[in-house]
Amino acid sequence: MARIKAGLEQYFSIVMIMLIFMIMVFVSVTILFGLGAGLLAIIAIWVILYLVLVYLPSRRKKHYQKPISKVPETIFGLLL
Repeated sequence: MARIKAGLEQYFSIVMIMLIFMIMVFVSVTILFGLGAGLLAIIAIWVILYLVLVYLPSRRKKHYQKPISKVPETIFGLLL
């Protein structure tokens, strides 16, 4: 249970850092180039995040990555 809690804390800290980073990029690009460029910068950040976090790891070998469907079984097993 402690591992799950530590993992969630790490996940939320990464999400908060990314949100702050995206807000900073949006504000600075919007000030420099306008609202359309700010929105395009946010979309570009999301596309890069998708590629790095979802698409590219799924193309590699999955020996280090547990499938998502196994997570509830793991949590249930830890509770027992």
